[in-house]
Amino acid sequence: MISKVNEMFIMLSHVLREGDPAFGREVSLKIHQRSSFETGVCQTYLLELGNHDGTHIDAPNHFNPNGRPIADFSPDELVFRSPKVLDIPKEGPSLIELDEIKGFGDLSGHDMLLIRTGYARIRSKDPQKFSHRSPCLSPDAASFIVEELREVRCVGVDCVSVGSPAFPEETVRTHRILTGYEGYGSRYVLIVEDMNLDQDLSRLKRVIVVPLFVEGVDSMPCTVLGEV
Repeated sequence: MISKVNEMFIMLSHVLREGDPAFGREVSLKIHQRSSFETGVCQTYLLELGNHDGTHIDAPNHFNPNGRPIADFSPDELVFRSPKVLDIPKEGPSLIELDEIKGFGDLSGHDMLLIRTGYARIRSKDPQKFSHRSPCLSPDAASFIVEELREVRCVGVDCVSVGSPAFPEETVRTHRILTGYEGYGSRYVLIVEDMNLDQDLSRLKRVIVVPLFVEGVDSMPCTVLGEV
């Protein structure tokens, strides 16, 4: 007898589409059709996609030359069983500050922080602003997460990146801190960027990140599933 499945999953990643914005530019994915039903017996496509386009996971090797690339991670390391949503609304380019993270009180026991700024609402309406003028996680907030919230293994954001072209210096420092670059911290935290968090997450129990495992690259686009 097959037991009833009680789990329900929602998409926390965006469907990839041509014309989607990416960090510092408005266009990411390009689709080239190689064969079709009109020219043959099947359809095939060639996809031109940057490895940091769309919803994607930054592994430590993104900013840390000694860090692990994404293909070195096991599936178990990409399952997060105690996610916490932090609502920190942002209307334009600004820093997500340490005090805003601390304002949520005791965050112990959580292995993933999902920072929901609401910025994804302009993703398709104003891709120029979304890709160029997004919020940025401050280096102080990144250091706090790495050094003080020792159970956190991943940070996710609903803006184009934990960094922003509007804050180039802070972008580099924040990424170096989170990826465990020498001199910037004692450990690393995975990063999931450009997430789809504009939905009811009050019953979120678990998050599963499924990237493309491609050898030789630092990070990759991913599908992110939330169990509710």
